[in-house]
Amino acid sequence: MDTNKSYLKSKEMVDYQMGAVMFAICSLPFIISPVANSFLIRTLRAILRFFKLNSTYCRTMCWKDLTSGHLHIYRNAYYVQSRTNISSQSKAHMSSKECYDSIFTNVLSRAWPRSKERKVVKPPELSLGNNYLLTDGDTLLTFIALTASGHRSFSSSIQGGFGEATFTFRLGSGHARFQRFNSNSLGEPFLVGHLNYSVSDLMEPIVVTQAANLTKADVLRIVNGYPPFYKETFITHSGVPVDYPIKDPRDIQRAGWLIAVGLDVREPLNVYNEHSDKAYREACNRVLKTVTHVFQPSFSKDSDAGKLCQLASSAIYWMNSNRSGSGVPKFLQDSPLVGCDGAGVARYTRHLRREECRFAINIFWKYSFVPLTDLERDRLEKILPAVLAAAICGVYRWWQYKNNTGGHLPSWLLADSIRLSPIWLRDCCEDMNNNM
Repeated sequence: MDTNKSYLKSKEMVDYQMGAVMFAICSLPFIISPVANSFLIRTLRAILRFFKLNSTYCRTMCWKDLTSGHLHIYRNAYYVQSRTNISSQSKAHMSSKECYDSIFTNVLSRAWPRSKERKVVKPPELSLGNNYLLTDGDTLLTFIALTASGHRSFSSSIQGGFGEATFTFRLGSGHARFQRFNSNSLGEPFLVGHLNYSVSDLMEPIVVTQAANLTKADVLRIVNGYPPFYKETFITHSGVPVDYPIKDPRDIQRAGWLIAVGLDVREPLNVYNEHSDKAYREACNRVLKTVTHVFQPSFSKDSDAGKLCQLASSAIYWMNSNRSGSGVPKFLQDSPLVGCDGAGVARYTRHLRREECRFAINIFWKYSFVPLTDLERDRLEKILPAVLAAAICGVYRWWQYKNNTGGHLPSWLLADSIRLSPIWLRDCCEDMNNNM
C-alpha cells in the first residue's frame, strides 16, 4: 500500500510539473521581451513550415494568374436564371473557410482553378488561424469592374488617414472592407480585407451577357482610363465586327470612339476611371467641332445634307453645354433624325457595311479641319443620316451613362501606393475588428 501511495504521489507531482511547464511555455509570449517574442513566433512558424502544415501557406490569385482572353465562362443554367429564381440561400454570404472560393469561382472562373497550383508562405503579420488569399490591385479592380456591371449602385469610401486607413466599397447588398498597414516583414505596405458577397450579388444576368464578353486586356484598359464602352473589337448594329478606334491612351480624347459607341450594340461596364473625365469631355467637343467645321462647310445650308448637319450640330451642342442627353429629343422631334438618341439609332445605322463604319469613325478620329475632298464628300453624303445619327447617339449615350449609371472605380485602389501593394483576402473565421 505504501508503495502504491508513493507511486500515485509521484505521478501527481509529474502531472503538476508537466502542467507547470506547459503553462510556462504558453506564458512566454506575455512575459518575454518583444524581440524574443517575435523570435519565438518566427521559430514556431518555421517549425510548422518544415512539416508543411497548410496553416503556414496561402493561395494566390494575382494578375499574372489570370489567363489572357476571356476572364469569365459560365457552365450551367444557374447563370441565366432571373433574380427572382435565385434561392434565398444564395442571397446570403456563406461564412466559411476560404469563403472567397465561391466568389472567384463565379467571377474569374477561368483563372481561379490555376491559383490552386501556386502557394506562398504566409507572412508573420497574418494569423495562423485564418486562411488568406494573396491578390493585388489589378485583380481586385477587375473583380469590381466585372461585378459592378450587374448593379446600378456602387460606392466606395476611406476612413482615417491614408497611412493606416480603412477602405470600403459597396455593391448591391454586398460590401468589402480593407485595412492598410504601413509595413510588413519586408518593409512594404499591405492591405488585409474581406469580401462579403453572396452568389446573387455576383451573378446578375447582366454579368454573363456583358462582362463575360470582355477579355483580360479589355478590362485592364478600362481600369486604366479607356472608356467603359471599350472592347478591342465591337459589333455594329449591322452585325459586322469593327476594331475599336483607340490604340493608345492619347486616342481617348479623339472623337472616333464616340462614333463607335453610337454604332455599338453592347452596354458599357457600370464603372470607369474618373481620371479620364477631361479626355472624355474633349472627345465630345471634338464630335461637335467635326460636324460644325468639317461637315457643314461641305454642303450648302439649304440642301437636305446641310440642314441635317445643322440639326446634329444643335443637338450635340445642347448636350455638351448641359452635360446631359435628357433634353435632346426636342431637337429631333419631327425631324429626319427623330429617335436616334438611344435604341432608335439602329434603324439609321443597321445598313452600314464595315468599310462605311470605318470611314465614318476615321473622319472623327482624325480631328482635322481640312475640308473634305470631293470624293470624301460624295461618299459621306450617301450615308450622312446614319453617320450623324451615330454621332448624336454616341454623345447622348456618354452623357446619360455618366449622369445615371456610371460609377467611379475606387480612387484609393487606383493610387499606385495601394495598387502595387500586396492585398490579403481573409476568410470568415474572424471578425474584421480583430484586424488581421
